[in-house]
Amino acid sequence: MYRIPGAFALALGLLTSTSITGVAQAQMPYTKGGMNFVPAQGGAPMVSFTQDGNAYQTQGHTSKAFTKGGPVMQYAPVEYVPEQPAVYEAAVVPVVEGVPAAPGVDQGYNPLTPLDPLAPLDPLAPLEPVAEVPEIQFDTDAFADTEIDTLIDDLADEDLAANDSFSQAVANYIRISGGYGFANVGALNYGAETNSADFSQQNHYSNTPQLRGPMGSFRADVANFFVDGGFGVFNQTESSVVDDSLEGLTGTVDERIGPSFTAVDGTQSNPDLVYSASFQTTDTYTTGDVLKTTYERTSTLTDFGGAAGYSFNFGGGLGLGLGVAGRRIQGTHSIAVAQDAQNADGTSYGGDFNYADHTLDVAYAGNYVGPVVRVNFDQNLGGRLSAHFGGSAQALYAQRTLDAKQSDSLGTLSEITQVSSNGFAFGGEVDAGIGYAITDNMAISVGGFGSFLSAAPGFAAYDTTLGTEGTGDFATMTDQALVTYGLKGSLSLKF
Repeated sequence: MYRIPGAFALALGLLTSTSITGVAQAQMPYTKGGMNFVPAQGGAPMVSFTQDGNAYQTQGHTSKAFTKGGPVMQYAPVEYVPEQPAVYEAAVVPVVEGVPAAPGVDQGYNPLTPLDPLAPLDPLAPLEPVAEVPEIQFDTDAFADTEIDTLIDDLADEDLAANDSFSQAVANYIRISGGYGFANVGALNYGAETNSADFSQQNHYSNTPQLRGPMGSFRADVANFFVDGGFGVFNQTESSVVDDSLEGLTGTVDERIGPSFTAVDGTQSNPDLVYSASFQTTDTYTTGDVLKTTYERTSTLTDFGGAAGYSFNFGGGLGLGLGVAGRRIQGTHSIAVAQDAQNADGTSYGGDFNYADHTLDVAYAGNYVGPVVRVNFDQNLGGRLSAHFGGSAQALYAQRTLDAKQSDSLGTLSEITQVSSNGFAFGGEVDAGIGYAITDNMAISVGGFGSFLSAAPGFAAYDTTLGTEGTGDFATMTDQALVTYGLKGSLSLKF
């Protein structure tokens, strides 16, 4: 073995140490510092500081050189760190569940698929192309329902526009009417002509009473039921004077003058026994002398009735009802007969005569009941104007009575009571008007109304058969047509 000199050994040791240090430093990382690079010490502390308004940071490293007193830290050149841009937090977007496509349709890209909130976002990553959203299709046959389709078509055809209060038929309403009217109760005849042998010709006093007075009515339709009512209170006072000439008459004893009035009861066996004027005088009557017979008549009538039943509403304001009707009438006639013989100047002859002054009182009544057919029609005329019409037809069973009495200042001359008659009658009534709606539930109207009854009891002062036979009642009851009519104002309420 050769011996190596000491100087050569020392040189070889330094060379080996230098090579190892260079290799170690060559494997250390470098940090950019301006244009110069220095090795960055792994695990070296970071140093941050601010200078002239700029932020700086650097990394220290430990030098392999040692000085007395411990290691000395050496720092790389200062590195400028630019200010980082502001970072904003992304808004929270609610997760929307995707709408599944129909079976057999390619899912493709669904923009409604929720994003993973934990997935990192790379602002520099290229955007992926968005696939075209496929059209979502539904199987409509699975939801088809012919009944629902028909219902929708019917509702589409139906007029759902709102109407004012009186444009259509009113399901529930009340109409109250009041007015003034007239009543014709047929002819009233009394007294046979002067010196007439036929006492059935009761036409010395012939009159058709026309009574007048207040009338009212009530009509209501509630829940397909109707109720009607009406009344009238009529009266009339009238005077009539009939002149019979006395010219040429002489003072024949008990010669009849003026009309003859038959007795109303059946006690008179001889129809020639009548109430008439007679005289006993020797005077001769000349031109212008007359016998004045004054008839002062007072008549009254009360008429009221009603109907109730079920009403069928046909739409368009038309309703038809079936029910039961009832009616009651009662009235009186009082005729005061007075006679006076006068000359042409109007001077009375006074007590030369026994006059047939007397009073006839007649009272009658009737009750009627039977089925009724009733109609009601309300129609809008435009805006708040409307028209209404109502009426009924009645088939009635009638019970009627009549009383009659003749009396003078001394008392009753002749009398019959409770002459009765039963049978059938026909009745009807109408009610019409034009109205104006002042609110959605109230209207006022004007119009007219009337009624008809075929068999009201009337008075017949003489019956030919009874008078000829001489028995029974000379006066009797007959059928008269009763007609009432008038004008009215109405208040209608709907609810």
